[in-house]
Amino acid sequence: MQCYNEAIAALNSLLSSETSVHWDVVLICCVIFITIENLNGRSAEAACHLRAGCGILKRFGLNDTRATTDLMSRGNTDGLLFTLQDMLYYFGQYLAMFIGVDAFADLDFDVPLLSMGDPESPFTSLKEAEMMFQNIDRAFNIRMWKSKAYSPRPATVTDIFAERTESLESQGPAMDRTTRSAAKMAARSDLAVWRQRFQPLTRQKSQDPRHITALALDYAVWSIIVNAQRMTEDFGVAECDGALRLAEEMISMDATSAHPRFNFDGNLVWMLWYICFGTRDAGIQSKCIRLLRAANRREGVWDSYDVATICETAVAALKNMLHVHLQGFSLESVQDIAAEAATRNGRT
Repeated sequence: MQCYNEAIAALNSLLSSETSVHWDVVLICCVIFITIENLNGRSAEAACHLRAGCGILKRFGLNDTRATTDLMSRGNTDGLLFTLQDMLYYFGQYLAMFIGVDAFADLDFDVPLLSMGDPESPFTSLKEAEMMFQNIDRAFNIRMWKSKAYSPRPATVTDIFAERTESLESQGPAMDRTTRSAAKMAARSDLAVWRQRFQPLTRQKSQDPRHITALALDYAVWSIIVNAQRMTEDFGVAECDGALRLAEEMISMDATSAHPRFNFDGNLVWMLWYICFGTRDAGIQSKCIRLLRAANRREGVWDSYDVATICETAVAALKNMLHVHLQGFSLESVQDIAAEAATRNGRT
């Protein structure tokens, strides 16, 4: 904590003037702080640093629409700043899902959207394909929620980092079914364009096979999401099986290392959870849990082993017709379910 306070004091001096020369330093520190907290399993503290980063972005107005060429540039300061902005955006999305809300109403990322481009024009690189797939995610959320969040501009960076909330659970904006349906329809169109532009890359032997598999998995899971007609509808077994084959392929590619993996904003663990709870097929659920245990990774706040334990306990509870109400992804929730199961067994 002393090191944090010293770092925050140093950052405050960097931002004491209106100059933008140190934006990159401050935002890199936010990302580092988030990473440290996530590695230690302190999601509440990670959320505070997320708020700090977003507050800094809003304070200095780093939200100008950029062209595709600007997004692709990673060799200059602007490219770095926009990369950091995207990292904060995705961490915020996965943190919201982790605690059981669809979106943070009080975090305004203001990430600009891009045209999906000509479907007849293949992507020039896997990096471009990844960037445009992320654009589908952003567009879906913006179309679905249609909300502009408001947060007062903080006076100093110390105020930003010192901000604490009583609960991580920000109330997301109210869902409108008509808007959600329209967002899904637009996303299906975007996915079709993306897939057509992506396919030529998959046939090039020079491309990174893991990167291709990761993007193919993104596409498979998003196709499941946007093709579901109702929120209560079970996902198709064939579609889930196809996505899980890609997930298993990715995990096997990473199995050469005996050490756990950490990603700042990866989504493999989230995808396995999403599929597990999107179907009542016992085989699919069992495979999701097995892959979570084999994944051996933490992605942001999502720990594969913890999520496997939560999924396993919740699935067992549902089979026993127990009431399941997970308060986010905490092991305390699992303990509550286990206690309810013990009480029920004691009555029988």
